[in-house]
Amino acid sequence: MPAQRRMALVKEQTRELILDASEGEFARWGFHSARLSDIADIVGVTRTSVLYHFKDKQSLYDAMLARAFKDLTDQVLARLEDEVGYVRQIEGMVETWIECSASRPTLARLFLREVANAEDGFRPEVEALVTPLFSRVIECLEAGRRSGAFRKLEPMHLVTILAGATTWYATSASMLRSKSAGALTEEERFLAYREELMRVTRFLLGTLASDSDESA
Repeated sequence: MPAQRRMALVKEQTRELILDASEGEFARWGFHSARLSDIADIVGVTRTSVLYHFKDKQSLYDAMLARAFKDLTDQVLARLEDEVGYVRQIEGMVETWIECSASRPTLARLFLREVANAEDGFRPEVEALVTPLFSRVIECLEAGRRSGAFRKLEPMHLVTILAGATTWYATSASMLRSKSAGALTEEERFLAYREELMRVTRFLLGTLASDSDESA
């Protein structure tokens, strides 16, 4: 491999490692309390190296948030496109959202921090990240309602109920484990939660009764 190509590859790998480390630190401490020096220590580089790849703390934070939300958006929208019918599209979206939130709790924490700071709405940078996902989901909900597949409901109510429940679950997992009775494994606990939230989804959509009839 040519030396120039190797250098470019190392540069890209270092950039990704910085983004990985910053996601954990910003999720844990928030923007103001997270320190570039701690992020650099996690990666094994200097603070100057971090600033070589990202001009300042805000640039690093925005790049980290953009990558995290793009990953989520890509997965949810791909699932929407894979499923056939409004019911399966929304159920697939919810399943993917649950799985992404559980496997990447930093995303839920970052989202909570942005919501907490959004007294007058999201920052333009964040608004641009969440709009494609929310718009597509709401579009599907409204189309399903018009077709008669769902009961009459306010799409944003469904979105906020499901997003709120899953965000709470993802960010409170350790506390919930300590309060839970029984000896469920992590996977069993997650599967039980996912099934309960899918039941809530079907109830809100007005499809729970038909599901019960089919399984009877």
